[in-house]
Amino acid sequence: MYQRCTRWARPVAVAFFVGLLAACGGGGGGSGGGGEGGGGGAVSGRVTDPGIAGALVKLQNANGNALAVPVRSDADGGFRFAVSSGANLTGARVVAQGGVDSQTGQDFTGLTLVGPVSGGSGLATPVSTLVMALVDDGADLGDARQTVAGWLGLDADRVLDDPATDGDLQRQSLRLTLLGVALNRESAPMTWLVDALRDTGDLDAAREWLATDPNLTEASRQRVNGLAQEFQAVAGAATGQGAEAVVDAANRIAVRRGIALYLRDAFGQNAEDETSQTNIAALADTLISANGGAGVPAGSAQIRNLMRYVLQNYQLDPDALSHSDFTVPAGLGADNDIARLTGLRALDHRIPLTDAEKLGMDSDARREYFYASDLSPFYRAERLFDDVLDDLILDPVYQEIAEGLASAGRTDDSMMILRTKIFQPYQRADTMQSIAFQLIQQGRFEIAQSLLESARSDLDEIVAQKGLENLTFDDAGLYYRISREYTSMGNADGAKDSLENVYAYVDSYQNSQFSSVYARLLSAIRNSAESATEEAVAMELSEPFRSRAINLTDLFTDFVLGVGYQTSGSCTHYKVRTLYLTYSADFYQALRAEEKLKNVIDLFEQTRSITPCNVEETEAYLRRMAPYYIGTGQVERYKEQAETTVFSNDAKEKTQSAIVVGVAYQAVLDGNLADALQNLREQYDTPGEYLANLLKSKGSPGRLAEALYDNGYIAYGDQVRDAAWNYYLSDEYQQFHAGDRGALLSGGCLRLVEFADERGDPAQATDWMPTCAQIADQLLQSETDPGDRFDILYQIADYQNTLDLKDAAAGTIARAESEAGGMQDDEYDGALRNLISLALGNDNLSLALDYGREAQTRYFQDAAGATNDSTRSAAMSGGLSLATSLNQVAEQAGRMALRTGALTVTDQQNVADARAAARDLILGNGNQLGVANLADAQLSDSSRLTYLNQSAQVLAKARHYDEAVALTGKDGLSNNDRNQMLQSIATVMTGENDFAKGAIAVRDTDGDGRPDFFNLGVDAEDIAASALQLDDDLDGDGITDDEDSTPFCASCDG
Repeated sequence: MYQRCTRWARPVAVAFFVGLLAACGGGGGGSGGGGEGGGGGAVSGRVTDPGIAGALVKLQNANGNALAVPVRSDADGGFRFAVSSGANLTGARVVAQGGVDSQTGQDFTGLTLVGPVSGGSGLATPVSTLVMALVDDGADLGDARQTVAGWLGLDADRVLDDPATDGDLQRQSLRLTLLGVALNRESAPMTWLVDALRDTGDLDAAREWLATDPNLTEASRQRVNGLAQEFQAVAGAATGQGAEAVVDAANRIAVRRGIALYLRDAFGQNAEDETSQTNIAALADTLISANGGAGVPAGSAQIRNLMRYVLQNYQLDPDALSHSDFTVPAGLGADNDIARLTGLRALDHRIPLTDAEKLGMDSDARREYFYASDLSPFYRAERLFDDVLDDLILDPVYQEIAEGLASAGRTDDSMMILRTKIFQPYQRADTMQSIAFQLIQQGRFEIAQSLLESARSDLDEIVAQKGLENLTFDDAGLYYRISREYTSMGNADGAKDSLENVYAYVDSYQNSQFSSVYARLLSAIRNSAESATEEAVAMELSEPFRSRAINLTDLFTDFVLGVGYQTSGSCTHYKVRTLYLTYSADFYQALRAEEKLKNVIDLFEQTRSITPCNVEETEAYLRRMAPYYIGTGQVERYKEQAETTVFSNDAKEKTQSAIVVGVAYQAVLDGNLADALQNLREQYDTPGEYLANLLKSKGSPGRLAEALYDNGYIAYGDQVRDAAWNYYLSDEYQQFHAGDRGALLSGGCLRLVEFADERGDPAQATDWMPTCAQIADQLLQSETDPGDRFDILYQIADYQNTLDLKDAAAGTIARAESEAGGMQDDEYDGALRNLISLALGNDNLSLALDYGREAQTRYFQDAAGATNDSTRSAAMSGGLSLATSLNQVAEQAGRMALRTGALTVTDQQNVADARAAARDLILGNGNQLGVANLADAQLSDSSRLTYLNQSAQVLAKARHYDEAVALTGKDGLSNNDRNQMLQSIATVMTGENDFAKGAIAVRDTDGDGRPDFFNLGVDAEDIAASALQLDDDLDGDGITDDEDSTPFCASCDG
């Protein structure tokens, strides 16, 4: 496991950077200071500011290596490590990250505290962190203490003590924390602070310096500047008194300031007058008392939760705080809900908004509120892992969270996750690229470029450490994604430079013998390019799927060019390189990337000609390229290649045969359509083969009409298409293929319908569809097997749905249902799932649910009779498949909403019922066994985990998250098993979408088909082009959002 570490970036404190990187498992050694030699047994101590609860604490030796398993600090900041007897504690240190101050409420996310270990005890504080920074920069421990004491006006002998023992030390510790938290969106906040203290020599001057430092982000400068009043007030807090009094005073200052800021921001209320200040002080003191004496940071979500709660629950008019007769509401000091509210570090969506804060129809305000609240899928996903320490599990989840936050416009939060939660080097670089991609979509090029530069730098470092010869597919893929983002910003130099290592790797193999190492990498890239291409085609070449597929195909093609030579006897050839270029051509053709396809044809010819032997060895590959020569209108070029580079008689004949479509293509362009079609017909033995070459054949591009369309000859393409239809209806075709449902339907009529629809003429496809239905009826007259009859009707209904012939499809579905009644056992179960699919395609959610319920009943019967691993596995597979189909009811509802702008009440209930049915399939219902119940009886632990993990995913997709998480607590699961299941749940959670990929909205709280808000970057033109309009009642409680004080909580009203 990689050790967690904050990356320290500022060059001013290079030694400090190296020391803290070493403390987290990288870099060189550091002295650490203060430790005693030898030892073993235990090391204990505190992380304190006062005590910081929930910090991730590590014990490391002088070289930065772990001496014990990381732990979480307890409620008072305490920790304890068990250390092996042979451990050397000389120079050891404790490194603490994150956590929450148990007394002030300050969140230490993004901050790293470091302290020395001495005599089996360690203490990490904000002040000790400054001392250790100087030690890591080469200073003697005594000198470092003296320097920090001078900066802070403290006794040098006390700077490494617990702040709780000294009022002055506690005061400065609290002030350091204020600055650290203000800087926590920056890389290495404490390093910025150390540098500012070096430059100024005084803590107050350091704050002023940071408030104007142009190297900080504007947001950080504003935060530092905004705490000036509180920072100065804490400097004078409880002067001459003990640490406890200082903390109490600082808490009063923070809560008072927080109330004043809330009144200003929410109501425009100036609370600087003496009366308001007095009243705010009284309210703050009561809130602190109700919170057990603990404070709440100013400007935090907790302050907003508290103030909204007080104003609404106690019916307090905010203006009353400016009046001399104000009194604190009775009972507030004893209100137990106050402590609960301060424990939530997000907006509590159950707390009513004041009238001034109501969201109304403001899409931006709604989006901002939602993602800042406890409803945010990113907040909820993060909470799943509060007690998990495994980076291998956490980093991928946090990457999804960071990317999601960036897409939602919460860039600061996204960057915080990147900097403080993701620690595996590759995952960090990958996350930087992911965030950059989102920012580029928002036009935020400057931040995106900075991230891309960091991502490339980190990736270069990763590759350098392991050696370029060990470059992996993941490395190469990330380089290409970085290059792609540069290209999208118009930065050609950045795009080119990002690929230096990739090209260097390829070049290193290009002139050497083809190796198995290179072959494995090439195969992995090819598989990824193929999968991406298939996905892009399935998504109708929409973005970003097409661009991603082209990006991977570019990567694959470049790696193909690095394939080395092979030998056969005395022959040196490049058969593998030549063959793999035909795959590149296939991908580019499918992605309709014509210029790239033409370039591959050039590369193909160049590669074949590298050696005379290679020309002979690759004769057969030329005909594989025939469709691409045809598709790019280069028939004569192909014929020349066939004439001059293919020599054996057999190969020459096959090569010339492969271009017959190309010959017809040229004849059509010459105006000889009839002759072209006649000559082409003579080349094929069967009418079906001829028809396929007129249109297209799946997996075999370069057919006649397709090539004409692809090269812009639309009218000619239409003529060939119509000729194909007429030929299909001809006696020759019909009689030859009589009774052959493949040739008459999927390979005939439906092929023509699909082709017309795909090529932009749905009207023609619709005109032809009734004929297909008639052909199907003719086939049914001679077909007796219910399964085959069902398949015929399924094909017809599926195409009718596609062409939006809903009424005709409904009739066909009913006939298919009737045929399914003659099936039995597994065949009938499969038919039910297919009927669900047809009903969904027909926008008939009620019918889909009816089929689902029948299938559910049959599943429960199978589950009851499953008595061994084999029958249980069959039942569980069927149950999971059915539950997945039921989850598609909600997905189809989202697509319907995109077309219609809303869902009927019936369909809203259908979605809820389908999700409930999916839940019952997994968890069971009463005495009926669900998939999770059957999984517990499996003999194999790995099989059990597989089914439980899939069950958790299905439950999560059905929005039954609590039940999904509950599955992870089943007996017999290891921590790693549990974490893997939580990771699957989090992936579903962060990808929540109530509409569809690429839609202008993703959230629909009440499920009525109207969006809660539009995605970031959606403009008025996008909205006008869509059927979607903002929901005026987000939670469906009957209260419009102009009036609703809990707009995301239907159960909170009344």
